[in-house]
Amino acid sequence: MALTFALNTHAQRTLTKEAARYEIDAKRMGVDYFSKDALPRSREFKRLDSTYYVGWMLEGSYTYDRAADYQGFSNAVAPLRKAMQLMEKDFGKQLGTRTSDVMTYIPLLRFQQDYNFITYCLYNCYSNLEEPDSAFNLIRRYSRYNIQKEFYVETYNALAWLYHRNRFYTADRIPFLKNNIAENEKMVHLMLDSGVRKVTLDNKLNNTIFQPQINAQDYDKVYHYYSLYFAYNFKVDSAQKYYDKLRNSPYFPFNNYANFMGVLGNFDEAYQNYANAAMQDAGDKRLQEWSYYTSILDVYTGRLKTGINRMTDFIQAVGSTPGYGWYNIGLARMYAYDGQLDKSETAITKAKGFKELHIGTTLGQNHYDFSASLVDLDLLEKRYAALKFEHKNWWYNPIVLSKMAALKGKLWFQRFMLVNQFAGNPERDRVVYRLFSTESTVSWDEIWLLIKNFSTRYFTDTYRKYLASDERPAIQKYYRYSLARLYMKQGREDEAGRMFQQIMQDTTYKRDKLLQARVTEALAELADERGDERSRNELLYRMYQVYPQLLPFGELKPNFRLNTATAEGDKDFERIVRKMKKFRVNWDAPTGTPAPEAYLKFEHDGKFVKVKYYVVDHTGNIVVPMQSISIKEESEDIPQLVYRLFNCGNEQYYRLPEEEEAATAAPVEADH
Repeated sequence: MALTFALNTHAQRTLTKEAARYEIDAKRMGVDYFSKDALPRSREFKRLDSTYYVGWMLEGSYTYDRAADYQGFSNAVAPLRKAMQLMEKDFGKQLGTRTSDVMTYIPLLRFQQDYNFITYCLYNCYSNLEEPDSAFNLIRRYSRYNIQKEFYVETYNALAWLYHRNRFYTADRIPFLKNNIAENEKMVHLMLDSGVRKVTLDNKLNNTIFQPQINAQDYDKVYHYYSLYFAYNFKVDSAQKYYDKLRNSPYFPFNNYANFMGVLGNFDEAYQNYANAAMQDAGDKRLQEWSYYTSILDVYTGRLKTGINRMTDFIQAVGSTPGYGWYNIGLARMYAYDGQLDKSETAITKAKGFKELHIGTTLGQNHYDFSASLVDLDLLEKRYAALKFEHKNWWYNPIVLSKMAALKGKLWFQRFMLVNQFAGNPERDRVVYRLFSTESTVSWDEIWLLIKNFSTRYFTDTYRKYLASDERPAIQKYYRYSLARLYMKQGREDEAGRMFQQIMQDTTYKRDKLLQARVTEALAELADERGDERSRNELLYRMYQVYPQLLPFGELKPNFRLNTATAEGDKDFERIVRKMKKFRVNWDAPTGTPAPEAYLKFEHDGKFVKVKYYVVDHTGNIVVPMQSISIKEESEDIPQLVYRLFNCGNEQYYRLPEEEEAATAAPVEADH
């Protein structure tokens, strides 16, 4: 009697569970993993049957999709792990079945697809939580079932990514890794080769179930990682081969290809593909690499105003999501090159105070800290140079000397900190010394800023080697620039001069306005050393035409011709001009000396003086458009006026066709 009751009770429970699961399966139809309905449905499904994986899967996927920080991804782990355990317990046979028979496969598809999706979410959680060992063990666990159609996460692509993303560590820190970068990268290649073999074997089954073009895309997923691998390892032809294979595929990575074009020195292609990446990645909560890397291109091409406006708008749009710190590093760099040092400091302070979450990118905390520190170093050096620029007699001004001494101390500490970061970076040969690496997050100009105080002999040998071996023609000029600068430090001026002239003969030289300005600046320094005043003045003038924002922070005194219009005997005007002439600028360059022409018109505006200004070159082309500034606090506003004459902090100027004639119009009436 008791046995009969127990059997009946068990049967009733079984029927109840089957009915509950039937109801869950019916209700889950049409519920997207990431939809707003996923969470309430997950609660309902767990009430119906908490031993069925579906409720836990929906809770985990909902939480994962809305996670944007450490706590969010941590919260998603538990329900996803629970869903995985329940699936393995109840549906292990279905997960491990491989077949080419469509009627056998259809009942299996839902389970295999769900398990693959759960693995995808959990894998990304572990990756975003910086738990690579957990991610690796998860994929190995998942791989036991050898699922024949991997919709979301691919076994060997995931393993390859884990080896590549953590390549600079060893088994001492992460057990599955090898002993150095080269061995880890060898494992990346091995995993990708295994991925191709798996796709080939899977497609022997899948070709009778799915359309051939769908199965062909499984190869494209592997090619995506091949292109990344070969680009990182400077295998240019192989990387290009796989990008070409992906060209017409939905998996073509515009951002990665833009990085690759940048690595080859093709800025136009890089810009275009970053623009495509912005469309491809719209709405993604991960770091938008295209935004950060475009900001570096903007520094190279001198599109600082456009870049600053773009980045400021982008930061306001995305808020404090992953990438916020990176965007502020890019913004700080652009502000620094545009001579807006206070705004640069505000942005880099935000970056250093932000806890960045490195989601879906090979760029980690080491890259982040190094980039922020290098921008900080550049900012300190510019602040030091600004004191010399703003006080032409700085050497006998005790207040200025005191400020310079304090900055010297900060510079020493910053260099010391960078050297320590640098010394512990096993990728420094591949990513820092070797210019234009796919994993580099700083500009070539910043790398020179870093190495210029190190051993000239070591870097002379290093850049000679790169100049001889690097297969990227457009990058040769950057190695020549670094070598020529090193020769200048060694007193080998003639060799340096010849190398700078070689750079100027490069057909791609003028694509990079920053390089053009730096080479011109170096040649001006050489001319100054040999007492060739005429050449020095001509070169400084060319530098102003190319990248005027750099001149206030250089070693040489720039030339200007200052033209002013005001009422005669105006004391306010005289005081402002007198204070402007305390800057290290030759405001009264002789007529025969090539120099920009600055036109200033002073007007009284209540208690303040309003200054309208613009700057043209010798042909009448506008360099700084007509703008105005009110002089309220002279100690702040007069320096700002002077910097604006070097186009620091001005509004962006776009010359329309109808303005071409107006650009050469007669200047305002002026008194010298």
